[in-house]
Amino acid sequence: MERSVAPPAVGEIELQVPILVLFGIGCGELVRILNVRLPATVQLMVFEPDIALLAEVRAERHDLKSLADKRLLLFSDLSSLCLRLSACAIELNVTHTLVTPAYASVYPNLVEEFKTRVQESCQTAGALVRSSNERQQRSLAHFLANLSRRVELPITQTLRKLFAGRAAVIVSAGPSLDKNIAQLAALRDRVVIIAMNSSLGALRKQGLWPHVLVSMESESTSADLIGRQDCHLVLGDTSHPDTVAIPSRGTYLYQVIDPYRARFNMQVFDKNEGGLETGPCVANMALNQAALMGCSPIILIGQDLSRTGGRAYASGTRYSSVSFEDEGEQGHFVYPEGFGSTESEGNLNRYQRQSDVVLRMTDVPAWDGKGTIRTTLDHALFRSWFSDHAQQITAETRTVFVNATEGGVWIDNFQHLTLAEAERCFLAEAESFNATAILDQHWQHAPRVTPENLTAILSDRRRRISHFRAFCGRLITRVDRILAEGEQPQLLETYQRLTQAMGSHIEPVPLVIGVCEAAINEINNRQVDTVEQQYQNAREMYQLLHDSCDLILGAL
Repeated sequence: MERSVAPPAVGEIELQVPILVLFGIGCGELVRILNVRLPATVQLMVFEPDIALLAEVRAERHDLKSLADKRLLLFSDLSSLCLRLSACAIELNVTHTLVTPAYASVYPNLVEEFKTRVQESCQTAGALVRSSNERQQRSLAHFLANLSRRVELPITQTLRKLFAGRAAVIVSAGPSLDKNIAQLAALRDRVVIIAMNSSLGALRKQGLWPHVLVSMESESTSADLIGRQDCHLVLGDTSHPDTVAIPSRGTYLYQVIDPYRARFNMQVFDKNEGGLETGPCVANMALNQAALMGCSPIILIGQDLSRTGGRAYASGTRYSSVSFEDEGEQGHFVYPEGFGSTESEGNLNRYQRQSDVVLRMTDVPAWDGKGTIRTTLDHALFRSWFSDHAQQITAETRTVFVNATEGGVWIDNFQHLTLAEAERCFLAEAESFNATAILDQHWQHAPRVTPENLTAILSDRRRRISHFRAFCGRLITRVDRILAEGEQPQLLETYQRLTQAMGSHIEPVPLVIGVCEAAINEINNRQVDTVEQQYQNAREMYQLLHDSCDLILGAL
């Protein structure tokens, strides 16, 4: 858009959506106007912004501290834009897209491609979110049960830069792991080997233990983790308490970045450490763990992100007998007779049966850069996450990322080499080091929460939650009285005051809303035509929060 063109009458646009996506914004004048005149509740996402946009919009908005400002998000890659939208698990009817005529003439198919990709990503993310919501209360119960272990177990953030400049190999359980897992024995003294419980069986078959084993298990103790683990464990603070109790050389808890548990952790444990972003799968979390420890290069093996050759997992893994059939638009897993008899197998079987959407098929670039390969939508989402975060981490730390899977998908922002080539390029002159000894020493001296501090912390949380529970009870009584009295001139004004009061009281107790987040989101998404309906929804939400307080107080 040229400066000589009169700006659009933005105030006349009735946007009933929370997100506005812009393509082809020219010098940034349109974004500047929208930024000023649209309601603060509308988030602006801009694809391929001009440099001038950064200067003009940031000059207009002095509170913009970075490109991660909640009001304005800028993207140069369509995959990153789609990934961000899908991370919100949004539907297409809550976005609005503006494309300038010039941009549309040059890229006539862009908007349709964008809509298709966002729709696919949202379907995938929606399935993952629904699966997550089903486990939400159980995960919270595990989180509360694991609080007492904080006096024994350090958090994973204490590992920051422990292996700065050292190479790491992340071992996943994809079918292509069979091609190069035997090479790991010769590399063990020059790299940090990071595995997950799904790939542990394949390593043990080679006579190897990883240096670090990461797990996001929250359902039950994994069958792969029975008995003492001769390595260091990195487990989520929502892992099953039985998993946290597994003997090992040393166990660390990672603090998950989410709107509720992370805020709780930062309020009561260490306001400076923050959390670890896990991503949508355990391999994504392993990459962030390697980056946290300062490793470079970070090398992936077994990270097919596709069902290569109809196989689902590598040899030697617990699920190696499971195969996969591509039926065109959708695929499905094929289980051998008797599969699902163990609890671990049953959890996998149940999740995959409930997640038909994520088994829809799509084409993505292949690992060797030649043509495409078939994969499922959930793996396509994981692939985008790897690419997006590699770009972000590289910009901040110059970390090198290598995909040495030797099969499966191509991942942008990674070098694609065989493991042998990666060794020649990055490890030929690398000095040997004893990663196990370094981790042993660190675990012995890593800071923990003292018993006295933990007791004081939990006492303070009980007091705050009890006060909030009483506040919710007063709100319920107030709403019941208002509804019984019927229509009043001040009805809407009173509702707004109640909403503001709720916002100011809930900040100190982030765990409470985490218990009933899915139900509250469902209430907030309802069609509301009258103020009375708003009150009825509010009353239901206050009751949910009140009951959540009872649940947490019982656990504490």
